[in-house]
Amino acid sequence: MRAAASVPRESVGGPIEALVTAVQGSQASALNAELVKAKDANAVLALTSARDAESMNTVNVVTALHRLASIEKRRRAERESTLRDPRLAQLLDLLIERVADCSPRGVADVLWSCATLQHWPPILLKPVLTRVAGLLISGGTDALEATVASLDSAES
Repeated sequence: MRAAASVPRESVGGPIEALVTAVQGSQASALNAELVKAKDANAVLALTSARDAESMNTVNVVTALHRLASIEKRRRAERESTLRDPRLAQLLDLLIERVADCSPRGVADVLWSCATLQHWPPILLKPVLTRVAGLLISGGTDALEATVASLDSAES
């Protein structure tokens, strides 16, 4: 993955800011469409590693992880090579940075993906569980129910 330059951005406001936001949203939607169509783990990891970190939003990162888990669920024998791929580590690093922005659905997808891949990186546990706790405090039990349901379906 190319390193994203850490350049502070100033808000310009008005129609220019609206245009920039619309373009970024369109690019994120296009990436999600590509991720969903990816046929194998290599294609998913190639899509994510070819982009700057700042060009991917939280939904893109979660979708990539979820797509990997969906693919590898059917390819258990090949799962180990995906888990050792350095591009997966880069994707998980992005997830750690952005998990605080995950919706309840996003958190459920992350937990389902980890359960399906049978891969629970210790460095990911604290930020994900902190987000779960925050959602439970702010959103009641709906977030917990979605998370538990997603883990139940991963076991089948």
